[in-house]
Amino acid sequence: MNGEPQIQRIVDLCVDVLVRYHDGHRASQTRAAMVSGVQAIAEAVLEIGFEPDRLDRLVLRPVEAVLHNRYGHELGFRLNDEFLKVFESFGAFKKTGKPREMRDPVALTVHCDWPSLVQLEGPPIL
Repeated sequence: MNGEPQIQRIVDLCVDVLVRYHDGHRASQTRAAMVSGVQAIAEAVLEIGFEPDRLDRLVLRPVEAVLHNRYGHELGFRLNDEFLKVFESFGAFKKTGKPREMRDPVALTVHCDWPSLVQLEGPPIL
């Protein structure tokens, strides 16, 4: 798949945000950082223009699988549920019929409070 490294980077970013949230004992400060990170990732995913079924198959299901493997069924489910609520609240599941135009087709940057969340580079995944 042409955009596989970019897709894997998005999955890794999502998991990183949620691991930091969990490790921060899900306090209000870490929740705010988690929301900020997930919203930034959701915005980036919207700009890429994933169709809802591709988004689910290539990003959301892999994030869910990593969380379940890492934290077990119960905690993994709760963390994934919180992730999906924030992700969906940003409108990442809008069904527009066509992908949104990317402002910069060469590089896509995810901004967040955590320094490990860096650029997603490469052409748009369509």
